[in-house]
Amino acid sequence: MADDMRELAYSGQNVSVENLKLRGWSEPTISLLATQAAAMARRQSVRQVA
Repeated sequence: MADDMRELAYSGQNVSVENLKLRGWSEPTISLLATQAAAMARRQSVRQVA
């Protein structure tokens, strides 16, 4: 789910329940995993340049 969230964000789309459902995620799964997946997506999106 974190990868799907990153793809949506980088393509300029909103990361919403509706968009995640279009990518095949069920609503119960989204409500269960969304918070952790968003945190993972943020960590994976940060680059260190040093």
